[in-house]
Amino acid sequence: MKVLILLIALLPLSLRAEWDLKATQLARSYPTAFFINATGGYSLPVWKKDDKVLYGYVRPSVTAQTAFVVHMAQAQIDINPISILNLYAGKSYTERDYDKLPTFDCVAIVCDTKVKRDYYGARLALGGGPILFMADFKWNRSELDEHHPGRQYADELSSLISSPGSDTLFQKTFIAGYKLSEKWMMGYLGQFNEMRNTKQESNMQYYFNQYRFKEGWEILAGPGVFKTRTDSNVLSVISLLTWKPIKGLPLF
Repeated sequence: MKVLILLIALLPLSLRAEWDLKATQLARSYPTAFFINATGGYSLPVWKKDDKVLYGYVRPSVTAQTAFVVHMAQAQIDINPISILNLYAGKSYTERDYDKLPTFDCVAIVCDTKVKRDYYGARLALGGGPILFMADFKWNRSELDEHHPGRQYADELSSLISSPGSDTLFQKTFIAGYKLSEKWMMGYLGQFNEMRNTKQESNMQYYFNQYRFKEGWEILAGPGVFKTRTDSNVLSVISLLTWKPIKGLPLF
């Protein structure tokens, strides 16, 4: 924290900080998922050569998310040495007021509980002509905020089971897209999950179309397959609606 405060203090005063605001709504057929969230950030430029790619910044942000029975609050710090490379770390707190999470036996494992997470990761975005690519590598260390001796607990992020008390989830996310026009893009979305202690794995892979239907608004949707922790492949459909009333400096 002291290093971060010193870094902010040394930022060039001639570079203007920028706010950003984004809201998203996700729906998925399997495992059943629905949430609405909002994120606000404040980007502090470190250097800038142009408005497209050649700039770097530090960005604190906060996120609030609800799925009506699952609620999450999050604080994060981003460090972008250049706009296309994002290093991040944060903390989140999730309250699950539901004992019937999809794909879990909530009698045998803990579902209705409170979970604290510390996480960090890195993202890279590349593009050339109509082709876009993004990779995200994220480590989530979760810990129950309540005492459940010897009982495993559900991880709603991956549909995996965590070891008693705490565990670490490693997530790899890849997006490859091809821009058909200024409004349309088609592509691939894949996320691969691995729980460190229980050695369980799951993944989801989708073909998607994305449509930018007005300034600041876009929707992504498509079919795919979800591979469960028991190695079953289940047909799934996903949709993601995004609204960015204030874009700010982040590219993703």
